[in-house]
Amino acid sequence: MAFSSSDRLSCLSDDLLLQILSYLDMKKVVQTSVLSKRWRYVWKSLTVLNLNNQNFTNKLNYEKFIIQVLRDRDRSLSVHKISACYELCYHDEHGLGSWILTALSRNTIQELHLLLNCRTSNLRYYTSNLVISFIFSYDSLRSLHLESIMGKIKLKIQLPPLIDLPLLTNLRLTSIHNISTEFLDKIFSGCPVLESLHLLNCEVEGSGTKSLTISSRQLKHLVVDIHNLHKSLQFIVVAPNLISFECRHLHETSDFISKEDVESIITCLERLSNITSLTLDRSLLKVLSLWPGELRKSQSPFVFLRYLKLSTSIKPDSLPALIYLLNNSPAIESLAIDILERTHWCATIEDFWEEKLSLQHLKHVKVKDVQGYASELDFLKFLLKNSPTLEKITIFACKELRTYNEGWVKHFTHELLKYPEAPLNVKILFCSM
Repeated sequence: MAFSSSDRLSCLSDDLLLQILSYLDMKKVVQTSVLSKRWRYVWKSLTVLNLNNQNFTNKLNYEKFIIQVLRDRDRSLSVHKISACYELCYHDEHGLGSWILTALSRNTIQELHLLLNCRTSNLRYYTSNLVISFIFSYDSLRSLHLESIMGKIKLKIQLPPLIDLPLLTNLRLTSIHNISTEFLDKIFSGCPVLESLHLLNCEVEGSGTKSLTISSRQLKHLVVDIHNLHKSLQFIVVAPNLISFECRHLHETSDFISKEDVESIITCLERLSNITSLTLDRSLLKVLSLWPGELRKSQSPFVFLRYLKLSTSIKPDSLPALIYLLNNSPAIESLAIDILERTHWCATIEDFWEEKLSLQHLKHVKVKDVQGYASELDFLKFLLKNSPTLEKITIFACKELRTYNEGWVKHFTHELLKYPEAPLNVKILFCSM
């Protein structure tokens, strides 16, 4: 079949076209069937279905479209991945609608991402046991993401008595409001090869809960973003094979933080000795920096750490923790810093350092939202001075600095490039966000 020389897309193989279509919303994918005879049946072989509901005026039309897609596609090819949004409502017997049960029963789906919505005024909502039971016993799943998009309505998941997901390696729960030790224990017991767990914008169930424990020998990657973790709640992670850990919203306030609190956090960090990647936010760094003497007692807990990402400020309220992390990560190769808080500070970082630092393996540094303060320049010079194998520093200036002070950008870059103690072959790049 001959195609116009300007229609290069149609000349691609079906495999490439399907790969391109896999990134598009399914309604747009189906619409490609009217482009030409070449495109008429291509979409039917797609095994990745992105079923977005934003282009539909109501739930009924959306569900009809999904049923039609499932009916008309080439059913000799199993669907491997489904991403869909659905509105939960009390009068819906199955909660998520029968279409999801049909899709799961007729295919060998490996990845499932469900965005759950609800327009009820009830502030607490439990999903249907029937559908959840079906999902949590769907033995071909390798990746599962359940995400509530209900806003202030708090979604809770009632887990079935038995979970059987023998192949699941990746689980993401977003905006789920009944996380507990029992909840997680049931998941780990039914997911024997689970390696990656993300708890995003979740809540621990019950204001009187005393502890939350995450315990798994198989777990390798953990992200915890639970915004009602509080000082009186004991947070325990038992994961001897963990290699990356990201913790957000831990101790949102530094009020009444005791020495014992900081000791507990340090102990927790020390037990992450096998991790190769670590991400920490500003609140945790500020809490640790309240007791710098306790930080100095800890000796090189992160011996295998290669990548460190921090959201912080270059200020006294965060520098002790920043220095502690750098000083106790002898194998670090990449450092990423997102600078927060536009507050000028005139002291130097050397004032906080009591011994010589040597980042022998640090090769790449990326700093975002640089605001042009002398403290930031001083910190980057400090890294240049103490990182003999540094290959590249990438600096992203904040919008205000790029828009109103181009002269300062040039000065900032010039000061770093001419710094005499910088490694000989280091590259310094100034980029836009």
